[in-house]
Amino acid sequence: MSHEDMYCVAQLTTRLMPNCNTVRKLEVPADLPGVVIFLHGVNDPGASYESVETGLCQGVNERLDRPDLKAGR
Repeated sequence: MSHEDMYCVAQLTTRLMPNCNTVRKLEVPADLPGVVIFLHGVNDPGASYESVETGLCQGVNERLDRPDLKAGR
């Protein structure tokens, strides 16, 4: 993930070193959307699941304006 892909959603003041009271930003990655999709085919051996998953991730990326969702491995 490049620096441009990251953005600050929260910050925290903490002590990272003893006797050092400096303010540090804590970057928390955005939550990923959760999707459960059940595919059933009577004569389907599952050969098309990878292409379906790739297409679903591409569609969700477009709708949420996010480039970071990828099919699982």
